[in-house]
Amino acid sequence: MFSKLCKEAELQYYKRMFDSRTNSMKQLWRNLNNVCSFNYNKRKSNAVAKIINEGREITNQYEISMHFNNYFSTVGEQLLQQSKNKIQNKVPPSAFYDNSVKNSMFCWPVDTVEISKLIRNLQHSKSPGYDNITASLIKEVSEGIIQPLVYIYNLSMETGIFPDNLKIAKVIPAYKKGDACMASNYRPISLLSIFDKLFEKVMYKRLYSHLECHKVLYNYQFGFRKNHGTNLALIEVIDSIYKSLDSGKIVCGVFLDLQKAFDTVQHDILLNKLFNYGIRGVVQKWFHSYLYQRRQYTVIGKVNSSMAFVSCGIPQGSVLGPLLFLIYINDIKNACCDTSIKLFADDANFFAEGDNESELAIKVNRILDNISLWCAANKLSLSPAKTCYSIFGNCSSNIKLLLNGKEIGKTESVKYLGLLIDDKLKWINHIDNVYNKIIKYVGIFL
Repeated sequence: MFSKLCKEAELQYYKRMFDSRTNSMKQLWRNLNNVCSFNYNKRKSNAVAKIINEGREITNQYEISMHFNNYFSTVGEQLLQQSKNKIQNKVPPSAFYDNSVKNSMFCWPVDTVEISKLIRNLQHSKSPGYDNITASLIKEVSEGIIQPLVYIYNLSMETGIFPDNLKIAKVIPAYKKGDACMASNYRPISLLSIFDKLFEKVMYKRLYSHLECHKVLYNYQFGFRKNHGTNLALIEVIDSIYKSLDSGKIVCGVFLDLQKAFDTVQHDILLNKLFNYGIRGVVQKWFHSYLYQRRQYTVIGKVNSSMAFVSCGIPQGSVLGPLLFLIYINDIKNACCDTSIKLFADDANFFAEGDNESELAIKVNRILDNISLWCAANKLSLSPAKTCYSIFGNCSSNIKLLLNGKEIGKTESVKYLGLLIDDKLKWINHIDNVYNKIIKYVGIFL
């Protein structure tokens, strides 16, 4: 009887865990990973035993935290310096600007109802920032802090001054892959104050409303936007290939790799683009205050580094950051006169068609040259080594494509937004990849 009851309880437990009616897709995968222990190799803490810097071994926790903080806070500037002499900046960013938005953005005041709703929707799972004030604590004391928050937020928007204490980021290194002793094999998890995130949500609503009202955002930008997503992006890409093939054309798809695009965004260029799109006056002053003089410190175990200023890049872990990046990259479309570039945040690709290989090579190289000019003007870097192309259609020979004077490689299959696209559009590689992923989960359903 006991064994029977245990089996029934176990069955009900797993039914609840994998019920698609009550669990989101994200939660279902999280439950699968927890049950099957596929995340066993992920680090459970951010403790780092040692780091190697220029041949020197560092084991002191404070020195390690300082090394990480220096690396994370300067990675954008270092990349900019490395690429500065490779491409001469022949044109200014304004050469690619869209038509100026005549109407300036109106920033309406925030009220207690709006702040109260934002506080109610806070997720308890979100980690606190440097102040260690959690979402649950804010909810507990919400009645006593809503009025002060409304006053502070409205005062900030009226004066164009963003509070300095809300510009402090607590950074935790998360190991990715490769040598665990190299700082470059970690990515920064940036934790901001929840009061900052509440304020950013207030400004996000106003900024996004302005952009939508004036139809600023590029139609083929599928990242970080409502009613857009990977499904639409993939459908658009595949449909464009099939349409060209049905017309008897040869299609070349180029998959671009922007190096650390979020980290290398230049604040002065971003502010000029904001001005062009109608973010002017005191509202632009607010964004200037929001972007400049940001600070961060890195935590290793229980040891904190000292503060460091971040001079470029989109604020990591922020609510406004992704939308600001979309604005920064929005006019890349003007560098692609012969085709429509497809974007998912910083993932970019374009597809060009031609009647023969030579015509196609000329067209694609012209587009690559224009994109290189746009990147140079906006101080972003493309990696020729990670940029690749595929040929779709009746073409047996390779074509020579150059990016910044370096030849880019051809691939028969490329991974784009989780989908393996092969040059024959037969999906065998993608099916095999999905099969290899799900086969390890089969045992749990038996």
